[in-house]
Amino acid sequence: MDSNSMIESCVHEVYKNGKKTVEKLLKSFGEEMYVTDEKYIDIATAISGTGPTYIYLLAESMIDSGIYLGLSREQTKKLVYQTILGSIKYMIKSEEHPAILRNDITSPGGTSASALYILEKTGFRGIFFAELIIFQNDRKIVQIPLYTSDLRLKVEVWDFS
Repeated sequence: MDSNSMIESCVHEVYKNGKKTVEKLLKSFGEEMYVTDEKYIDIATAISGTGPTYIYLLAESMIDSGIYLGLSREQTKKLVYQTILGSIKYMIKSEEHPAILRNDITSPGGTSASALYILEKTGFRGIFFAELIIFQNDRKIVQIPLYTSDLRLKVEVWDFS
């Protein structure tokens, strides 16, 4: 075996064993995903790194609403946590796109339809989309105009690193 082949073989073994070690470490936290290009790591970090923040804010908002409407904090927390947990479990199990699941439970003229109307009119999707772009761009100065039906918001992010 020539020296180039030997080096290539050694590099392959180190890569293969290193990859297994990293997989094992990441699986101890939950599921792991292998990507072939480093740019995908930044995108995954933007989504899963900030994702819990959105879930917590959603839960907090739902809890505050339930309390405002008259339920106790404990009752509301239980309802909200079980709603989020059940929805996520069902979404994973069903393997359907979230839009299909949402459409399946949105009755014409119902409370979900009314709530979705308000979320869409206030730019809910655009805000999430803009935030992920900002995070993925490593929090550098980014200006993204966000439009809603009645309002134009300008998002400015300053680089603090």
